[in-house]
Amino acid sequence: SQQEFENPDESDESEEDQAQSHAYNTQQAFDIAPNNELNIRYYQTEFYRFLEMIAEEKTKLYDPASAEEFNVKKLMFRPYERKPLNHYKMSRVRDTVVLILDNSGSMSWWSENLETLAELAMQRNDIEVYIAPNGYIEEMLWPRQQRISHSGVMKKLRGRRVIYVGDFDGADTPVELSWYNDVIWVCPEERYESFREHDWVHYDESDFKGAFLRVFTLDEMLTAFRKLLSNPSLKAWIDMSRGGEDE
Repeated sequence: SQQEFENPDESDESEEDQAQSHAYNTQQAFDIAPNNELNIRYYQTEFYRFLEMIAEEKTKLYDPASAEEFNVKKLMFRPYERKPLNHYKMSRVRDTVVLILDNSGSMSWWSENLETLAELAMQRNDIEVYIAPNGYIEEMLWPRQQRISHSGVMKKLRGRRVIYVGDFDGADTPVELSWYNDVIWVCPEERYESFREHDWVHYDESDFKGAFLRVFTLDEMLTAFRKLLSNPSLKAWIDMSRGGEDE
């Protein structure tokens, strides 16, 4: 069952200082490398289903090992090749989904949830995982671990499906990514109601062009995912603090 976590309002003074400070920082507060002892099977099925549903089928490559649809171009040669119909049924190779995780101090109360998401993601070959304390992307965690440039990643991500997990401390990043990508922002933010209430945020809600999901547990995240999939455009404003209302 979903674990209960410390309320951010009850966090220690250093985290509170970070939230109230006018000085923007990009320090990683905790490690979100996978912990294999975490009980993640409960979330695996639905999270994977969501990833597969939102993965873009933009590539023109087909995988003959997976039979989901007919390759129409190859099917035209069947009268000459005389091969079984199933020979032409394949699956498109999907673009990878991008997962960006904020592990700054204000997200410490969500650290086990972030570890769970990282653990699930790193079992797949169709997802890229990045670490971004307060929205500053500084490390690729998967499929290989390496230091990277925030500006370089921001320029590179174009036309992708991005899941950003973080509170308002790093809000500029999902907002800016949403101008060029399909962004799903999983936001466990309890301190502020609107973007502009936070000193570090340079945009308001109208600037964000993606799907905003304010959730506080992984169960709420999966509920919001299901609601989002009912919208073909993947554009929605779902606030679980208001009972999951769409705005």
